[in-house]
Amino acid sequence: MANHITLFVIFLSFAGNAAELEIGGVRQVRANVTHETAKIVCKVSFISVSCFDAGMNRIVNQQKARAYAVQAMSRAHGLADGMVSASNLHSVTMPIIEANRLTVTYQADDIKLLQERKSTSDHSARNDTDSKPVTTDTTWGTNLLACLDDTRATLQTITIAFQEQVARLKADDALDDAIAALENSGVDAFETLAKEVKNQKLLLQIEKDELLPQIKRSRDEFLKNLAKAYTVLQHSGNP
Repeated sequence: MANHITLFVIFLSFAGNAAELEIGGVRQVRANVTHETAKIVCKVSFISVSCFDAGMNRIVNQQKARAYAVQAMSRAHGLADGMVSASNLHSVTMPIIEANRLTVTYQADDIKLLQERKSTSDHSARNDTDSKPVTTDTTWGTNLLACLDDTRATLQTITIAFQEQVARLKADDALDDAIAALENSGVDAFETLAKEVKNQKLLLQIEKDELLPQIKRSRDEFLKNLAKAYTVLQHSGNP
């Protein structure tokens, strides 16, 4: 029998007026979830990332704020397992950082659970163009597990951010300076994350042994792509 996917999509209503959540984790996430005129509103706050430069801190914190908001909305609706998606999710306030805590409010039309019964290579059954699915974790409140997930998410975020910056390079007179600046910024970011992993007491040694090679591979891949982009742009700018 061929593999198939059974997709459950559960649209939920919000019974109470508000839910105060202490999600916890390494970033001590807190949230307030309410319903306002058929919209789900989530005010989320957490200890912000501050180890990178200002630009990368902003990118990483934005990614985390979005993920925490979706997680809080799903928790408020009694969801824990599976792939969770928030339809038309967007921020409605500017992020504010006070006493090292970032606070921002998000709004969504609804929250739904996409639960796969069997894995398959056929992904055509899932079609959610409004937002990216976010995997929730029933053990999120456990600092040890949350720290590992948090670090993995940070690595993914900075890896994608530098991929996008490489793709935006242009073949002009400032190319050499742009390449040098991006190389320094990228190497510094990956090395900073590696240092954070080494010094993080909430990570087990076996987890550090898993994360550190991943960070090195991401850094090396970034440098390889940067060198390739430099060669291509040099040739395109000097026919």
